[in-house]
Amino acid sequence: MNKLLILVLLISIAPANALAKKVTIDIGEVIGFEKYGIQHFLGVPYAQAPIGELRWQPPVPINKFVKPVDASSYGDICVQPGAKPDLNMSEDCLNLNIWTANTKAKLPVMVWFHGGGFKTGSNRILGTTFAAKGAVVVALNYRLGPLGFFAHPELKLSSVNPGVLDMVAGLKWVKENISHFGGDANNITLFGVSAGGMAVNLMATNKAANGLFHKAIAQSGYATWPLPRTSGETISPNSISAEKVAIDLITKISPDTNYNKTQLLDLSATKLVNAVEGFVLPIVDGESVEEEPGIVFLKGEQNDISLVTGGNSFEGSVMPYSGVSDDAYINLLSDDYQNIRKHYDVYTGVPESLIHQLMWGENRYLLSAYVTANAMARQSKNAWLYYVDFVPEEYKGKTLGTTHGSDAQMLWSGQFSANTEIKAVSLRLQNYWFNFAKLGTPTQTPENKGNPHWLRLNKTSIPWLLIGRTDRLGPLSIIERLKLFEDNYKQRIQPLL
Repeated sequence: MNKLLILVLLISIAPANALAKKVTIDIGEVIGFEKYGIQHFLGVPYAQAPIGELRWQPPVPINKFVKPVDASSYGDICVQPGAKPDLNMSEDCLNLNIWTANTKAKLPVMVWFHGGGFKTGSNRILGTTFAAKGAVVVALNYRLGPLGFFAHPELKLSSVNPGVLDMVAGLKWVKENISHFGGDANNITLFGVSAGGMAVNLMATNKAANGLFHKAIAQSGYATWPLPRTSGETISPNSISAEKVAIDLITKISPDTNYNKTQLLDLSATKLVNAVEGFVLPIVDGESVEEEPGIVFLKGEQNDISLVTGGNSFEGSVMPYSGVSDDAYINLLSDDYQNIRKHYDVYTGVPESLIHQLMWGENRYLLSAYVTANAMARQSKNAWLYYVDFVPEEYKGKTLGTTHGSDAQMLWSGQFSANTEIKAVSLRLQNYWFNFAKLGTPTQTPENKGNPHWLRLNKTSIPWLLIGRTDRLGPLSIIERLKLFEDNYKQRIQPLL
C-alpha cells in the first residue's frame, strides 16, 4: 500500500474536520491527525506485545516499525476488570498517546501516569488540556494487576514488576523520540494521581529511570505505604509476602491445581485480573523496585529531580474500594492506634467508619507527600507541598473534604464545569502544574495573578500551598496528625534506615 493511500485512509478514519499528520522517527513513520490546532498521535506502540512467552517478561523494544503506524485512534487498554464492553482490551497494550500543538517547536513535555490502584485505568485522557497551553503531553499504558505485579515462585522472574519496567521503557521511548513531536527531551515532567502518583514516586526512586525526566508531580501517591516483598527482601515477620499474595490469587482461580510455569503462561488474562480483590501494590524485589520509595527518599538516594507533591483533605473516601478493612488498618497502626485516634475526636457525630477512612487517607497519601518533600528539603533539593481542601457549595455537609481523585477530574476537564467554583480552582491548578513543567517552579504568572507566590521548602520552613476557593500559604491544620503518622512509619522502617 503506498503512502498516499495510507494518508487518504487515515483522513477517513480520523474525526471529521481532522487533517492527517505524519511524523518520522528513527524507527519509522507515525501518522496521526490534527484537529482544532492540536496534533494527536494515538496508540503508538513503545514496546512489543507482551504476550505468549513475553508475558511477565521485561518489555522488548521495537527496532523498526514494519509499516507506518496508524495513530488515528486509541490503542488497546491493558487487561483489567470492569472495563466497558466498547473498550478494546488486550495484553497487547503497551502503547502511548501524544498531543502537541507544534511538532517543530521545543516545548516542555508532560508525561501522565494514570491511576486506578494498579488494577484499572488507561492512557485515554483529554491531552488537549495541557497541549493547548503549550506542552507536549504523553500518556502511556503499563501492565496492570497480576499481569504487571506478580511474584509467583514458579515463574522465577528476575523482576516481578513488569508494570514498573513498562513505565521505564515508555520513558526511554519518550526521551529518544519526543523531539520529533515538538518536545524538549531535556525538559520532561512526570505527573499522576493516586496509583499514578505512586508511579511517579517509583520512577523518582528507580535507578534505570535516572536521567529520563527532570521534574515530578506526585499527587496522592503513597511512597510511605508498606509494600509486599519477595522472600529475599523481607524486613520483619510482619512483611507482606509477595509470593504468598501470588499463590493465594492462583488458588482462588483453581483451588485444586498447583500451577507450573507453562500453565501460568496459558492462564486466561481475564481470570487473572478478575481474581484480584482491592488494589494492587508494587512489590519490593530489590531490582525494579529496590525499596519502598519513602525509604529511598529518606536515605537521599532518589533521582536528581524537582518535586511537587501533596494530596486532598478527604483522601480516605477511596478506602472502601482498597481492600483494606477497618480491623486491618487498626492492626497496621498497632500500639499507636489509640493515641492517633484521639486526635480525631473533633469530628463529633461522625460514624467510626468515616473516621477510619479519614485516618487511612491521611496516613496513606498525605504522609507520603509530607515525608518525601521534607526529605528533599533536608537535602537542599527543590520541593513544593500542596493541600487541596475545596468542597463546592452543593456538596457541603455530604463529605468530610475533597475526595480522592477529584483533583484529577479538575486537572483535565474542570475548565468545562458549569460550576464556576470548580472551574476557577481547576484553572489555577492547571496553571500551577504547567508553570512547573515549563519553568521548573509553580510560580506566579499572569494566568494566576493575585494568588500567593508558592514557596519551596527549605531546611527550616515547610510552607504548604492551601488550595481552595482562594489559595494561600499557611500552616496545615492536620500537621500534628501527620507527625504522629510519621513517628509510626519510622518505627516500622527503622531496620532499613
